[in-house]
Amino acid sequence: MSDAIKILTRLKEGEDLYVLMSGCTRNPYVECDPETFDDYVIILLDAGMARAELERLHKARIPVSMARMVQKQRMVFYTSLYTMGVNAMLVKEREGSTLIQVADVVKRMDPSQQKEGTVWIENPQLHLTSLYFMQRMRSGGKMEMTEELAQLQEEMSVNFGRGNFLVPLQKEGKGIPLIRMGEEKYQPVFTDILEFQKFNRGNVLRPVVVSADRIPQVLVADACGVVLNPMGVNVPLRIERGNKASAVSGAASTKPGPEPGQGSEPEPGQGSEPKPEPETQKAADAEQDALPESSRTCLCG
Repeated sequence: MSDAIKILTRLKEGEDLYVLMSGCTRNPYVECDPETFDDYVIILLDAGMARAELERLHKARIPVSMARMVQKQRMVFYTSLYTMGVNAMLVKEREGSTLIQVADVVKRMDPSQQKEGTVWIENPQLHLTSLYFMQRMRSGGKMEMTEELAQLQEEMSVNFGRGNFLVPLQKEGKGIPLIRMGEEKYQPVFTDILEFQKFNRGNVLRPVVVSADRIPQVLVADACGVVLNPMGVNVPLRIERGNKASAVSGAASTKPGPEPGQGSEPEPGQGSEPKPEPETQKAADAEQDALPESSRTCLCG
């Protein structure tokens, strides 16, 4: 049996594995291979090696942690890499490192085979770029806009303008949850159903599909923008409001808002059942009407 086959078997059926998690994004830590340009996460086959890798990255001032991945979690984890835009896993063992393609570990369903009436929503390029952006922005202690960050920001804005997103509404009523960051409020949007489910822990919300050019029209009055995947990468983006003609450019010219840091506070709070503020209720009634009929299809049904 070849080494690659042994590693594939271990990834699917072996003992507990360890994955490095970024302290900047609450997602797996992502790197890009400079030669193959594979975007990969780091998987370690024992706890000792994981601790050594943590020490190496901490010395480089990269905030990471170690997460143990048991057998029943693996298929969900491997599948989630597709929605993140990650195509590979760097598997490290004492004998060396092997780059394994995600497609060799788990095959995903063909979108054309999904149930009639459902909509396939994911934004892997945007998700991946936002992961790299926030890993660079939030690590090292000092935040400053470098040339690399400016390029990532531009790429993130372009990808955002091309996307379709999940916007949460209350199942009962028409309330829209908001997230407070300092003195500003942002409306949460999600790149895919997995990110939406992290936020909807109380199962009180339903997702609707909204294209990027429609977001300025459905933004509640007291929100200054949207926050992308608040339970994950947590990127605040300012949105320029305007008429229908300028809505497209407003969505495409989004830029990061203030650094969330420790002070970002979802309303009513991360991990609790989201409830809209009373003052957003009237706005929610109006914004519900602004959603196109195709946007009201619930992806969970």
